[in-house]
Amino acid sequence: MQDFPSEAWRGNLGGCFCTDATMPSIMERIMTTAARRGVPAELVAAGESRQGRRLHGLRVGCGPRNVSLTAGAHSDEPAGPMAALALAEWLADSPAARHLIERFRFHICPNVNPDGAEANRAWFADPQDPLEYLRLAVRELPGDDVEFGYPDPRDGISADGIRPENRAIADFLSGGAPYVFHASLHSMAFAEGAWFLIGREWVARTKNLRRRLAEAATAAGLPLHDVDRHGEKGFTRIEKGFCTTPTSAGMKAFFLIKGDESMAARFNLSSMELAQALGGDPLVMVSEIPLFVIGNEETLRARGDPPREDTLFRRFQPRLPRLRALACGGGENEARAMLRQFSCWSVPFAVQLRLIANMVIMGIDACG
Repeated sequence: MQDFPSEAWRGNLGGCFCTDATMPSIMERIMTTAARRGVPAELVAAGESRQGRRLHGLRVGCGPRNVSLTAGAHSDEPAGPMAALALAEWLADSPAARHLIERFRFHICPNVNPDGAEANRAWFADPQDPLEYLRLAVRELPGDDVEFGYPDPRDGISADGIRPENRAIADFLSGGAPYVFHASLHSMAFAEGAWFLIGREWVARTKNLRRRLAEAATAAGLPLHDVDRHGEKGFTRIEKGFCTTPTSAGMKAFFLIKGDESMAARFNLSSMELAQALGGDPLVMVSEIPLFVIGNEETLRARGDPPREDTLFRRFQPRLPRLRALACGGGENEARAMLRQFSCWSVPFAVQLRLIANMVIMGIDACG
């Protein structure tokens, strides 16, 4: 991927944040590029969001095997949609991608939560500021999560309680099934480094993929995040930097243990589970690339492998409410001092996009 991303996605990416204001021109550029290069591409109006915003679907390539990508499920994670669109343009534009579009057909949902993206536009910048993020970021509550809102195709896509976004994307993706690879492109606000999630069915088959991704993170200047959640919500540690994908059953169990049956009942399939339910044996993956890294070499060494329970990340999480209160209440100096205590630094979006793209391309290669 020496020529990724295309020229439009290099340098400052302030104009590439995926909202109603930028999506039309980005889509037009991708389709124009594909036509000029003779790359099969189709732009589909997949449906509308709750607030009436368009849900875009892109199909790129002509290969006999299908790949699906979804991005933007969590509204405060802008790197995923940007990476999905940067990948689409690279597939349409780069001679280096020709072998991929001849072997695969990509079904890309670049922003499955456009209402959420619009709500977060106020804090977006490149580079981003952690205090602006803490002041202005908006995120849906559990139970109203687009990632865990998909209908089971075996029950029909008109199941009760399904958001229009999930119904539309499920319908779009069902037209390309079965898939050999599916990725849901996410971020983490604060983490000790890059974190990659892999469907448990493929753990034994991805040793080489994990090695390559760890090397890619190091080359990008990012350490690896490592936390052992002991199966909570479906997260089971594989090794440093890698964990299994969460599951709807794990989410339900988490809230049932808390006695919240109403919340448990609101969880449906994730996009990863949807891809699996549509048939075949797809490798499913999730990128979790941090907006802000906490820690340094000393704290990473102290973390251990496997990690101790009392990692820097575990110590940081309880501080977030206080940090948010300071950011919102005029305590900027104290908040920035606290962030310095945790060696917090901002990850450039160009780095985030490239690492997400590496996960997708290396994951597809692992399916080969």
